[in-house]
Amino acid sequence: MARLTFSESNHPGLGWGYEVHNDKGENICSIRKVRTGQWMHWSLVFESYHLGDGTGYISISPGCQDEIREECKKLNSMVKNIRV
Repeated sequence: MARLTFSESNHPGLGWGYEVHNDKGENICSIRKVRTGQWMHWSLVFESYHLGDGTGYISISPGCQDEIREECKKLNSMVKNIRV
């Protein structure tokens, strides 16, 4: 059972990618093609507004990490023009 949904989005500062929402419809992070050193990788990206709860940290359960990892695998295996 998938607890997360992935929707395409184009963020003005972060570029094109996918927003990740939990089963309550809350945005928990995004997956973006970002440069890490010499290469571009699909990576989890967290915006600072997520830290507004006063705890100062973000926690992602192992089940959610598995779902996000699977989505990244699908994206990395796709042959298509990537908008960056």
